[in-house]
Amino acid sequence: MKLFSSGVEELPAAGHGFALSAYLRKRKNPAIVVCPDESAARRLADEVRFFTDRGLFLPSRQVIAYEQVRVSRDVENERRLAFHSLRDDSEAIVFTVPETLLENLYPADMSGDEHSLELGVEQEISPEDLARRLTDLGYEAVERTELPGEFTKKGGLMDIFPPGLDSPVRIDFFDVLIESIRPFNAETQMGSDARWKSVRIDAGCETVLTADESEGLRKKMAASAKGLE
Repeated sequence: MKLFSSGVEELPAAGHGFALSAYLRKRKNPAIVVCPDESAARRLADEVRFFTDRGLFLPSRQVIAYEQVRVSRDVENERRLAFHSLRDDSEAIVFTVPETLLENLYPADMSGDEHSLELGVEQEISPEDLARRLTDLGYEAVERTELPGEFTKKGGLMDIFPPGLDSPVRIDFFDVLIESIRPFNAETQMGSDARWKSVRIDAGCETVLTADESEGLRKKMAASAKGLE
């Protein structure tokens, strides 16, 4: 991955996106372009996406360190898409600002087996167990799945929107057996004719603790509380 400053300010504004697109086409590895502010980063991401079909914006969490405030859903989704693109696309182009790079970024091991779930046709898992596993992975149960990190349980159907996918997937169950996996349109909720043999369900949020990590954190908090007595 190459990290560099955009350095196109000396060109006319209209040519920034085209110049970056021409330069970035030559490399075969993910790139992060650092811009002076979020407005410039968003604009360049849109322009480069027009020329290359790539170009994502990585926003800041927009919260103060240690402040217990939930990051907005839109910001979460943008961050997930950017991180998954950097991980999965060898030619990913992500635009951001210096403040974002100073934050604790998406942990590399969040893509490991402990923070993901592989589902396949004819696999046995009950909808209830899958719902619990999704909750453990940071997914939010909603009435209608429309955004990455959401899932909906409707009888023998489970709708899931894994981060990194262009569309959510609908899983059909026969009792505890997965019968089919298919993408569907998040806006219309209509299923596709396509059928997938399997799908990878990555973590639904940036920070997911395993059972061992949760237990370790609980013990540390208990020890800290005892020390304050």
